[in-house]
Amino acid sequence: MSHNSAINYRLLDPKTVLLGGGDGESLENVIIDPLPNGALCFVNDQDAVYRLAKFALTAVSAPDVIATSRGAGVPGRWVKITGTSAGGGIEVLAANASELPFDLPNTGEFGTPTGLSVTFGPSVTGDMFVVQVWAETVNESLSTQAIQGQITLDAVSVFDSQISHEVAVNANTFAPLQYVVTLLADNPAPVFSAGYRAFGAGVDLTAASISVTKIPA
Repeated sequence: MSHNSAINYRLLDPKTVLLGGGDGESLENVIIDPLPNGALCFVNDQDAVYRLAKFALTAVSAPDVIATSRGAGVPGRWVKITGTSAGGGIEVLAANASELPFDLPNTGEFGTPTGLSVTFGPSVTGDMFVVQVWAETVNESLSTQAIQGQITLDAVSVFDSQISHEVAVNANTFAPLQYVVTLLADNPAPVFSAGYRAFGAGVDLTAASISVTKIPA
């Protein structure tokens, strides 16, 4: 299995809804057979990350614990990851951009409006984070444009979206960018930020958010 394939199985593309048998956009409908125990998925209607407990038979109690596509009578549960106080628990931080609307730069640099970053406390080598960025834009020009998103750690890029989103002449909402970041060195205060740029003038960022989930070892 390639490195990229391994990441895709460990961190699934976001799902729109939590429940819905037969719904391709629900977490409940995901086929778990190829997934490793501990796989992660962000669910938009819950604004939360879920972890796959592949061998668990915990009582189903939505939205905190749901059965997988195999059904409630066999092992396999999706368990909601919730924030906890300091002392070894999972941390979830999120921020919304202010300074809006924000005119996206088209000079090659990525623009990060005020507030579109989150800072964690002391972290160590090997700590893992799930970073997700969402955005909404308005294209005020008379032609279709394109934008690109970026995620940075301490102002150094860790992920640039490889496929630029086409921006029609109206409001546009984009599927979240999602990436796993593993620290390669101890860091007393890692700062995660998100930015966007346009490939053409007249594109404004009208709403944006970033969420970062620190996963325990």
